Order: sequence, then structure tokens, then C-alpha cells
Amino acid sequence: MEFEHYAIAAAVGTAYGALAGILKYLLIWRPLLFGRRAVDQKNFGVAQIISLVANVAILLSVFLLRHWWPYHFEVTILATALALSLTGRFTQLRDIKKMDALKKAPHDLSTTDGNGSN
Repeated sequence: MEFEHYAIAAAVGTAYGALAGILKYLLIWRPLLFGRRAVDQKNFGVAQIISLVANVAILLSVFLLRHWWPYHFEVTILATALALSLTGRFTQLRDIKKMDALKKAPHDLSTTDGNGSN
């Protein structure tokens, strides 16, 4: 029965951290990457602060629910933190690869060299 408690705590913590990480990335970082917001020092700093506050709030929610959670709190919060950080990294890498592919693709194929000059 002990292993099941660890497994359930790890699975729920991972799912919660991954979901929160994906939502945080979609709402905060993706608009900066794809130009929906200007990428300047102010917007980047604000996004970092909001992201940090969101991370603290997500982990604080796990901490505050520890008395009602029937499984191991330590495993849950570690799995949440790990999934939260890894989800942000993996979604960011995926979008950076997409952006690099868009930059390498020629925008104007009507010219001979694809760069707008003949």
C-alpha cells in the first residue's frame, strides 16, 4: 500500500505541475516569443516577475492543501516543482525550434535568391 501512495502522489503532483506550467507558458511567455507583445526589457522583466509569482502561488497551493491531501506531501510538492520547471523548458524549446524554422524559410520566393534581391 505504501508504494501506491507514493505513485499517486507523484502522478497527481506531476499532472498538476505540468498543467500549471503549460498554462503559465501559454499566458505569459508565448505572447513574447511570437510578437504579440513587444520584446523589450520592461516586458521581459514583468513576465519574469509574473512567472516567479505564479510558481510560488502554485507551490503554495500544494503546501496549503497538505493537511487535506491523504498522500505524501513531500512527493507531491517535489513532483509538482519538477513538472512545473520541465514543462516550461520543453514548451519553450519546441517553440524556439518553430521560430528558427520560420526564420530560415524564405519569405519571398519570387526572387532568385529568396532574400529580396536578384
